[in-house]
Amino acid sequence: MTETAVKILKENYALYHRPEYIDPDPLLFPRRYQRPLDVEAAAFIAASFALGRVNLIIAFLERVFSALSPLGPHEGLVSRSEKELGEIFSDFKYRFYASEDIVHFMKGLRQLYLEYGSIEACFMTGHSMAGVDGMPASAVLSGFTGVADKINRQGSKRNVVSNPRAGSACKRLFLFLRWVVRSDDIDPGIWSLSPSELIIPLDTHVMRVSRYLGLTNRRSADFKTAAEITDNLKLIDKVDPVRYDFSMSRIGIHPDLDYSELENNKVE
Repeated sequence: MTETAVKILKENYALYHRPEYIDPDPLLFPRRYQRPLDVEAAAFIAASFALGRVNLIIAFLERVFSALSPLGPHEGLVSRSEKELGEIFSDFKYRFYASEDIVHFMKGLRQLYLEYGSIEACFMTGHSMAGVDGMPASAVLSGFTGVADKINRQGSKRNVVSNPRAGSACKRLFLFLRWVVRSDDIDPGIWSLSPSELIIPLDTHVMRVSRYLGLTNRRSADFKTAAEITDNLKLIDKVDPVRYDFSMSRIGIHPDLDYSELENNKVE
């Protein structure tokens, strides 16, 4: 990585890694809660639907969390029966997810909580089984494989939770993980996992910035690319490499920011 790339990355972090740049972002939802299980549940639900135009994401999530009120997202799930959740979310649709997909997701998340007590407990069970019994060699992917296997259900036309075995970037899962692992003025950080294990959530904005800065030359937004970008960020901060994700993704998401600065300072 060039000195110019490092300079731009650090300047971008200093400018935009601030709470005033959170809105609009689905991170708004877990930050509404105080109890760890509510933060965790809100983070997982919000990240799971963090695809598409941000204004549509926010509008959909407002409906979801309103439907789970007044108990909070965790109690709103576990205190209701599968039948009740099916009735509550029977008319919810988002992008290519039909109502039955969303109902299956909510039922699966409820069942995970009833069996494990928390998403963290389920994740860490899979995390400890990396490379065993067909689980991915990556501990983080192995952790999320356990979570996906528990939530995803047969009968759903399209499962909401990505399958980590498929080799995709798993952007929404890694976004959730950043939120619940990192702890600062941006991320609530309620889990005990080390930030050094995080992998960057790779969306179109982060991919574009990463190519500008020379963090990757790959064109496929897959897990290999996310891992390569993360490895390059570790050259700057091996303890907390994904701390740069929020500021990188502000360009293209926040209405007051655009790519012009990076376009004028492209790293060759």
